[in-house]
Amino acid sequence: SYDIGDDMRGLIGVVGPTRMDYAAVAARLTGFADGLGRIGSLPAPLTLEDFCAAVRRALGAPLLLIGNGGRAVSRVAVLGGSGKDELGAAIAAGADTYLSGRLSYETVNEAADLGINLIEAGHFYTEAPLPRSWARTLPERYPGLIATYYDSCRVCTDND
Repeated sequence: SYDIGDDMRGLIGVVGPTRMDYAAVAARLTGFADGLGRIGSLPAPLTLEDFCAAVRRALGAPLLLIGNGGRAVSRVAVLGGSGKDELGAAIAAGADTYLSGRLSYETVNEAADLGINLIEAGHFYTEAPLPRSWARTLPERYPGLIATYYDSCRVCTDND
């Protein structure tokens, strides 16, 4: 089986403009949120600002809603799409930072009180890695299959 949590694993290892080796990252991951989310550790702690810059580059997200929990980014939980209801699971799993597509403005504002950095990157941007990956890998697995990915819901900016 394959889910968006598996595809989001690479984000855990994002350091600067490059990604950490996928296999090395995947070996350190455990699941949370009924297996849909992923949690793992960065090779070295980052500031919230540096981690957010890496997330924007990795996802192509033009905007992030950020709640500063007052902690360095070291152990990160990710859940594509709407992750507000799984915030407690991310905290219980030991995350100092939680990245999801939708958390809510009110939830993000509670980051300092909760003691966790919260990053809302947009529903589309946290789920898009999965169909992109499918469009690339399914034809390899099933010869003759034609798969095309359409960037249909991204937010356009003046830079596009």
